[in-house]
Amino acid sequence: MTGFLGVPVRVRDEVFGNLYLTDRRGGFTPQDAELMSAFAIAAGLAIDNARRYAEARMRETWAAASAQVVAALLTASGDDAPTLLADELSERGGAERIAILVSAGGTAVRVAEIRGSGADAVPAGTVLPAERTLAAAVLEGGDTRATPGGRVEAPDALALAQGGMCGPVLFTALRKRGAPRAVIAAARRPGAPHFTPAEMRIAEDLAVRVSLAHALAEARDAQQRALLLEDRARIARDLHDHVVQQLYGAGLDLQAAADAATDDAARPLDSAVEAIDEAIAQIRTIVFALTPQNGRAPTLRRRVLDLTGSASRHLPQPVAVSFAGPIDLLAEGVLADELTASVRELLSNAVRHSGATVVTVAVGADDGRVSAEVSDDGRGLGDVTRRSGLENLRVRAERLGGRFELETGPTGTRARWTAPTGASERGSR
Repeated sequence: MTGFLGVPVRVRDEVFGNLYLTDRRGGFTPQDAELMSAFAIAAGLAIDNARRYAEARMRETWAAASAQVVAALLTASGDDAPTLLADELSERGGAERIAILVSAGGTAVRVAEIRGSGADAVPAGTVLPAERTLAAAVLEGGDTRATPGGRVEAPDALALAQGGMCGPVLFTALRKRGAPRAVIAAARRPGAPHFTPAEMRIAEDLAVRVSLAHALAEARDAQQRALLLEDRARIARDLHDHVVQQLYGAGLDLQAAADAATDDAARPLDSAVEAIDEAIAQIRTIVFALTPQNGRAPTLRRRVLDLTGSASRHLPQPVAVSFAGPIDLLAEGVLADELTASVRELLSNAVRHSGATVVTVAVGADDGRVSAEVSDDGRGLGDVTRRSGLENLRVRAERLGGRFELETGPTGTRARWTAPTGASERGSR
């Protein structure tokens, strides 16, 4: 090499590259240096304009995705946000795979939702330790980070990999009240361009918008729940103050008529009075279920209603529940815990194993004892030899001085769990 001319190509304050010329016949002149400098400036301007154009297009794409995601979040339930966010970003986010991650306790993270290429490699529910993914650090610190693609010894667990190569991954945090609560991981295919600082800023902007939309959706859900609770409380008051009183008055009139009538005429009147009493008991159960708890610890009645409500979702018709006696006054502490656990086990058997269509639960307190009876019209327990759950029910009852009785057959099962009301005190000792 007998001659050399080098000129840097600058894009704003950054040196993008260098132009080198060598071995010009007659050597390089000052005019050559000026021309090359002018050419380098023109090249830098062209590169800057191309970058700006690409960034503008990218911003437009991400802004459209952000608008769609935010609009969808604002019209959906707050509980559906991770699923909806993953669906929308996978369609519009410009990445081959989108994952939503949340804390799994400690420093580990859990994949809440994942969409796109290779989603089966890291399915929803997968727990990843902190050393396997940068998402854990982003969830802890909140800063947007990215991993490069290429040949990496230990690629990120959320990176797309093929033939020994992995693609870049962008991580940005979703916040709740200013603190990171989830992470969006956007992964590109191996060989794709790295995420630029501009893309990282755009992703942060999207995360801010999504976090705000999620907060607004949660606030709307809370307002709707408050309105629902208020409406339920009003219905409960109307039932208690008007319907129950009218039924009670009608029952007294019928009872008076039955007392003055002959035996033959009194029997249907007595039956009508019993039906009214049963209707009043059912309405009072409904009133209790509708009445908000206002932050108080759940009573035994409320706990049983919650259990039957959960079981009803898996049955053709809701579980019929009845209460008798002052169960909330007589069954407390250990006794209430054991009775609730027994009802949960019996309902689980009825739902999962019996094939029942009708299930009833009756809880009562009388003569110093509390009882819970669960009946169903299923196929019975058959000749099952391993009944550890039922044996636990018997042990629980006997430990408190009570009993567990079971009647089962091809037409249904009836299980009754009883314990003395003094078992609460014995259990606490």
